[in-house]
Amino acid sequence: MIDQVVLSQLESIKSASNSVLRINDARIDAEAVKAIAIALKDNPHITSVDLSENQIDESGASAIADMLKANHTIDSLNLSKNHIGADQICAILNSLKKNTTITTINLNYNFFAYKGAFAVADLIRENKKISALHVSSSEINMDGLTAMADSLELNKNITNFSFCRAVSGASNFEKIDRLDAFIERNVFLKKLHLITTGVNVSLNLTWPSVVLNENKIIT
Repeated sequence: MIDQVVLSQLESIKSASNSVLRINDARIDAEAVKAIAIALKDNPHITSVDLSENQIDESGASAIADMLKANHTIDSLNLSKNHIGADQICAILNSLKKNTTITTINLNYNFFAYKGAFAVADLIRENKKISALHVSSSEINMDGLTAMADSLELNKNITNFSFCRAVSGASNFEKIDRLDAFIERNVFLKKLHLITTGVNVSLNLTWPSVVLNENKIIT
């Protein structure tokens, strides 16, 4: 059953005066997520959607993926802290490939795993509209991170990228070197957020904002 909070938000979606939809930390159920996704499909007013911290399940995430194929108004989407699984993350990312309006996407604290990370890399290569992409704390290992770094070299539009908690070790030295080389060469990023990657990074001094917590910075 859809609760009163969601019902009121669904009503606000229809209002031309409202451009922001924010339902976070509400633990909304699958029925509510589907209703929201349907309402947003052809909505011409809402430009910012925040559905963070709702533990969105498989069917809800699929509904969001379907919505993203049809909506041409939303430019900011926050789905962080929902524990969305890798298959559903891939569906959402595939929907975003041809999206021409979203510029900011926050997918922090979801479960990307191996295939989700490579779906991010594909998105970075194919979508030339996104400028800010956040995929921190999402169970992505060094293979996934280096794949994303390779794609970022081909994308001049993403200027704000955040990632943390890569798993590194002796077997990852070559991958770490590749990431280090990417960081040293990249001239498009303006904000980079890397935490707990175990990477020795070369700081690109052209970036006005760099957060490299728990990494060794070489200048």
